[in-house]
Amino acid sequence: MKRNVCLILTIVLTIGFSAVQCAAEDVTIRFWSDQSEPWQQKEIEAMGRDFEAAHPGIKVEAEYIAWQDRQAKMTAALAAQDVPDVALLSSQYATSLPPE
Repeated sequence: MKRNVCLILTIVLTIGFSAVQCAAEDVTIRFWSDQSEPWQQKEIEAMGRDFEAAHPGIKVEAEYIAWQDRQAKMTAALAAQDVPDVALLSSQYATSLPPE
């Protein structure tokens, strides 16, 4: 029993250290927003810079979608299995997306 616990603990620690090493690599977060007014983009960019400063090795790549194009763009992204990591869209829109 003790041997099994040591084996499991070794496996868990190995996986944990591997995850830390993977997390140490640079990562880009794709961020979509339908908040396309210049003042909104300025605020989103500032929040992205603050996030990057607090999380070294992570870059936030913001893309702004015109309000009238958001349904088509997200639907196409879902069909292509190429969705962003984060999307800030109006809440009534989210309920119309198909479940995975």
